[in-house]
Amino acid sequence: MKLSATYDYGKIIREGINTVIVGRPNVGKSTLMNCLSGYERSIVTNIAGTTRDVVEEYVKIGELTIRLSDTAGIRNTDDQIEQRGVEIAYGKIKEADLILAVFDSSEHLSDDDRKIIDSLKERNAIALLNKSDKERVADIEYLREHFKYVIEISAKTSGGIEGLEEVLEKMFINEEIDSNDGIIANERQKLCLEMSLDSVNEALAALKAGESLDAVTVVIDEALAALLKLTGEKVTDSVVDEVFSRFCVGK
Repeated sequence: MKLSATYDYGKIIREGINTVIVGRPNVGKSTLMNCLSGYERSIVTNIAGTTRDVVEEYVKIGELTIRLSDTAGIRNTDDQIEQRGVEIAYGKIKEADLILAVFDSSEHLSDDDRKIIDSLKERNAIALLNKSDKERVADIEYLREHFKYVIEISAKTSGGIEGLEEVLEKMFINEEIDSNDGIIANERQKLCLEMSLDSVNEALAALKAGESLDAVTVVIDEALAALLKLTGEKVTDSVVDEVFSRFCVGK
């Protein structure tokens, strides 16, 4: 059970945290993408709707690897190409492990902002109040009512990014898991462990019910076969004998 519980953490280590940057146009999403990437990965202009497709990059934030996607600005638009970009952005939100919702600190929250906020209910999201180098006008208390974490940043100057790193560590680094004890990192390994555990529970139930040892041996053999797939080993009679030597079976 303890090893099986490491699956989510192992997946994060293997694949990175699937993270999407969302927000209405010109709030600083692409600037944030470039800030976290360390170079100009996304085109940044003052023209709303510049980003129309998804730009992806792996970035390192503290000890975590982030699979970061910069999406089109979300707003109502009659431009068919831009609208398609908005639809893709919402699709990315549904797939994401984490959403970085960006808002412009220097402007009041718009209807588009509020629509984005409503779409993120019960999602793993962080509100980033960008452009902290300017006078704050946005309603930060409203954001705090809707997000567990609200961080003021300046993607332009990198101000406040350390706050994002601290929050990510709280959210995704499990201090109770020691990688030296082993972790599982893919679906195959998880399935093998679950099959083995189910068989062990079935064997224990059979013993309590007074089933013959031959019948229990068959189930134990299935448990060992599933478990040893992790290392490519095969179950041998000596392994089965060793397992039964640890059971306390009444005569």
